[in-house]
Amino acid sequence: MNIILISPDDKTTLQQNGNMLLDGSDNKYYIKNGIYYLLPVNPIKYIVDIKYIDSHFFRDFKYSKSLTPTNKIDPNVYGIKESNVIGFIPNLMPNESALYLDHGCGSGSMRPMIESLGYIYIGADNEVGISTTVGGGEGFRNGATHYCDLHSLPFKDETFKFAHSYSVFEHLQNPFLAANELYRVMEKGGTCFIAIANLIPFHMDSFFHMTHFGVLNLFKSVGFNVLQVAGANWNAYDAISSMGGLPGPRLFRSFISRTIVSMHKGLWKLKRIIKKNDDTMIDEITRHNMMSGIMKAIIKKPN
Repeated sequence: MNIILISPDDKTTLQQNGNMLLDGSDNKYYIKNGIYYLLPVNPIKYIVDIKYIDSHFFRDFKYSKSLTPTNKIDPNVYGIKESNVIGFIPNLMPNESALYLDHGCGSGSMRPMIESLGYIYIGADNEVGISTTVGGGEGFRNGATHYCDLHSLPFKDETFKFAHSYSVFEHLQNPFLAANELYRVMEKGGTCFIAIANLIPFHMDSFFHMTHFGVLNLFKSVGFNVLQVAGANWNAYDAISSMGGLPGPRLFRSFISRTIVSMHKGLWKLKRIIKKNDDTMIDEITRHNMMSGIMKAIIKKPN
């Protein structure tokens, strides 16, 4: 299966001439050592149309502690990141092939797993040469097959059946523009696994740490159907502790924070029993202090 590349500048189909790629405006891009260098030549216009979302959507959305996988997996076979993602990757039919986008691939640690499922791996990132090996495997210099800007992806519309973006969107200067581009390159009915930083320490130019409301707003506003949002395995007290809010050794800080959390959750559980509240509502989960270090979501492009 061939992938059709388009210009990150004028969106025309790229024409290859040796190791050079040309667009309709005569902008030049290059292929070196099998990696496509497709950064925009001209500055990107950070403008995107987004849809208005009624506030009731945020209040009524059903939020969960963890995502519910659609496929059964053996947690002993894969690492943490792989186990998070693989449960949602659609199974391919015999002799079927499909393109898979690792959106912000970094070192490409999940490439061997993705290819073992029959997908054609495409790793998009603006960093090349992060790692000399990928996931401890042999044969991959790094994860990026296409060196590009995630705000202007060099792929034609409706290219990918599945994508994942793991701890990427917090590092993007315009997440709405990047989300709109992700929407554009997904097939109709295509699914994406998303993980975005929330209550974890700021790191490596992490511009936008998002709450559950932020995740819903980001992807719903560009057109995705948001199927699941989860990540209540972290809490505000742990976040404060990890970011230096409490003095003393780590074990001491952990003991204090978890003691407070246990008391907090116990009181809220008692209140829920008395009032019979629906604790799956997103604002109710928030009041219970069950926030997340990383928010996770499953989103789908409508058919």
